[in-house]
Amino acid sequence: MRKIVALLIACLGLSGCVPTPADQEALRYVAAVEIPVEDSEDKAALAKLLSSLARRHQGLHVDDHSGRTADYPEDTDALGPDQRLIPTITIWRGDDDDQLVGSVSDLTNRGRVWATFNKGPKPELETPFREAAIDLIMKRWPDANALPILPGGSLPLPGDLVMTDQGYRIDRSRAEAYDLSPGSDLLTN
Repeated sequence: MRKIVALLIACLGLSGCVPTPADQEALRYVAAVEIPVEDSEDKAALAKLLSSLARRHQGLHVDDHSGRTADYPEDTDALGPDQRLIPTITIWRGDDDDQLVGSVSDLTNRGRVWATFNKGPKPELETPFREAAIDLIMKRWPDANALPILPGGSLPLPGDLVMTDQGYRIDRSRAEAYDLSPGSDLLTN
C-alpha cells in the first residue's frame, strides 16, 4: 500500500511539470534576428543594450551568463575557447524568472548569434520590449538579419537557410520538412 501511495504522489508531482498548451503557446517564437557579434566589445554592447532596455520595461530583467561561459575552466577538454557559448543572455519577466521573454546565444549554431523573442502569456506586455530591442539591435548592427519564424512558432535549422535580398528564407527544397506549402513566403529557390 505504501508503494502505491508513493507512486501516486510521484505521479501527481510530475503532472505539475507538464507544460500546458498555454505554456507552450507562450514559449513560441514571434521574432528572431541573427546578430553579427564580432568580439568582446560587441558582446558587452549587446548585453548592455538589452539590460538597459529591460530596466525601462516594468517586470523585466536580463541575466547575462557570457562571463561565466567565457571563463569556463581552462583545464578541461569539454569546450575549447572557440566552442564556448558566448554570449548567453536571457531576458525574463518576474523576480523569479517566471516567464522567458527572449534569449541570445550561439547555442544552435556556433559563431552565429541568434536573438529570439517569445510570445509570452500576455503578448501585449512583451511586444513593446521586443519591438524596441529589435529596433536598437538593427541600429547598432545594421548587418543583422531577421530569421523566418515557422507557423508553429519555431525556427528552421541553420543549414536550411538561404540569404536573399529580403533576408533569410528557407531553401524551397526543404518545404516538405517544415510542412510549408510550395508558395510560402518563407521559401526561396
